[in-house]
Amino acid sequence: MAGADTDVVADQSRIQSFRTAPGPTETPVEGYRWNGHGDGHGAGPGNGHGAHLDPHHASTTQLITQAAGQISTLVRTELALGKAELVEKGRKLGLGGGMLATAGVLGLFSFGLAIALIVAVLDIDWPLWLAMLVPLLALGAVMLGLLGLGARKLRAGASAPTQAATSVRDDISSVRHAFQEGRHSR
Repeated sequence: MAGADTDVVADQSRIQSFRTAPGPTETPVEGYRWNGHGDGHGAGPGNGHGAHLDPHHASTTQLITQAAGQISTLVRTELALGKAELVEKGRKLGLGGGMLATAGVLGLFSFGLAIALIVAVLDIDWPLWLAMLVPLLALGAVMLGLLGLGARKLRAGASAPTQAATSVRDDISSVRHAFQEGRHSR
């Protein structure tokens, strides 16, 4: 996890270097180093940093090559940053989903224990069979009510999207009408 955070920070710093003007020590494009002054004290071919590029004396081809290289590097860096962000968000979502699922299971156990407590309290004054029957009937009534409401909502949601279909039909009709109007105006 620490490695992913380090990669994100490195990617963000690389992106920031492209958003600002390159300084004397930055190498925005491999093979070129811009010292910003044109004084000839940049990286040269003999020092391992690639060719020196003075923007004031560079040819259009060199400038276009440098810009294309910078754009390509920027796009790759942005994609890497996006991937790192998605991985991190995926981890957080997975952890949150797991915690919610665990809470749901524990909630079911708690609900069962609450029903058992109700049965035990009712068993003090009533016979056991009646103490169990009353919560069972109450839960059955709630379940049937939710079942009916849920089925009704599913039926309402399962129908075809009428607004979108009507809108598409209207759009097609408008395009057809405009096409015919254009054909007749010639």
